[in-house]
Amino acid sequence: MTTFFKMKDLFGDFLMDGSAANRFRFEKVVPALASGKIVFDMEGVEGMTSSFANALIANLVRADRDGFFAKIRFKNCTATVKTHLKLSVRFGESLAPAPLAA
Repeated sequence: MTTFFKMKDLFGDFLMDGSAANRFRFEKVVPALASGKIVFDMEGVEGMTSSFANALIANLVRADRDGFFAKIRFKNCTATVKTHLKLSVRFGESLAPAPLAA
């Protein structure tokens, strides 16, 4: 099963609240990963803060690098969003492993 998250509908056109991203990761993303793959649809998202990207993306990479690359996809990303995602992936890879869920 694949779960789609339309990020603009959930957070608006600029993803900025790291605390909201962290809650979203625990409440929606981790449970969805347990049952399949995820697609983050970034249509309409113009940018994001490093706080948001790291709370969501870096922590997912940190928890399960192989699972992240096998089960998570992004679509409709602007160049700015792609840059933030790439930086967060690299940051997550540099961190010591941690559990996916608290």
